[in-house]
Amino acid sequence: MSNTKYVADPPPRRVLTAVLLGLLCFAPRCAEAATARVRWLPSSSASSVTSYRVYARNSGSPYGTAVWTGNPAPATDGSITASVTYTPAASGVNYFTVVAVGGTSGGESGLATELPIGTPNPCRIDSCTTKTSCTLAQRADGSPCPDATFCNGDEVCQAGACAPAGGRDCSDIVDCTIDSCDEANDRCVHTAPAGCCVACDVADPCLVDSCAQGDCSAPPGEDIVVNRVRLMKKASGIKLAAKGSFFSDAMDPSVTGVEIAFLAPDGAEVYSAIIPSYLIHAGSSPGRYRFNTTRAQSDPMENGITQLDFRLKGGMWSVTVKGDTSNLEDAFLETNLTWVMRMGGSCARHLYMECHQTSAKAVCR
Repeated sequence: MSNTKYVADPPPRRVLTAVLLGLLCFAPRCAEAATARVRWLPSSSASSVTSYRVYARNSGSPYGTAVWTGNPAPATDGSITASVTYTPAASGVNYFTVVAVGGTSGGESGLATELPIGTPNPCRIDSCTTKTSCTLAQRADGSPCPDATFCNGDEVCQAGACAPAGGRDCSDIVDCTIDSCDEANDRCVHTAPAGCCVACDVADPCLVDSCAQGDCSAPPGEDIVVNRVRLMKKASGIKLAAKGSFFSDAMDPSVTGVEIAFLAPDGAEVYSAIIPSYLIHAGSSPGRYRFNTTRAQSDPMENGITQLDFRLKGGMWSVTVKGDTSNLEDAFLETNLTWVMRMGGSCARHLYMECHQTSAKAVCR
């Protein structure tokens, strides 16, 4: 339940989270009477509270009189539990709320957040802000009422009920792609066999996502002109120092974030790091973006990148990357690497850099 304040004497106090623990039918017929266990956590400042009241209502109706009043001793975790007798609604949905009572006039706090028992109708608005002030209305036709299944489509409300979607349409406009629905990842998949999309018949890592979705018109990635990619073995792991440049349309890493990857000759990913957009800051001058942190701070991010710097000049982006992590050890061992950088819809790569190695250093170009 949400925090609430008294609207009458005594002074403001709060009633905190209430949790519906269970429902037990104890009468011969459950439709006549039932018991619910309601638990809540009082505020630490609720010293003037003299008792609590639990209210119950049927869906589609306001609250009436309290169904329980009392002030039991708190449990060891500070919570209070009440066994509440109520009449189940014909719809199968009841709502409960808790108020605190205190002061000489026995004033009540406002309602805490309502807790439903049963399955509320997602196509109806059914909520109360006070015991008698409630919003009870039908949601407009077309309002979403999604279930937990992606591939059965998008359910919407019709005449106050959630209408089945009839399955998700994953077809695209490409005749030769194989269309399917991936429930595990909540997405449609469009697989392009060899020969279907000529652009996808090349080993360009910048086309992987587009080709998997059947986008045959996807442009290849921009080529990174490599100044250097150096991997040095240290006691802490592998230190990375990479610098290059590439052409790209307008991009904003502080909005898209940046993914950095190194691939083995067979396309297997031997290192990957994602720098979230909120950690990349735009500079005072246009076309300047920077991420900077310490090795200790980069460890919780599990990527090891300590510095990322973008500068735009004459349509050419220069990029500097520094890192320090044991996660680069597999990349250090490769004699050939592909460097990939993704910035939202922009992608740049340098295919098949040759790496010259010693026991302590690898330099790739």
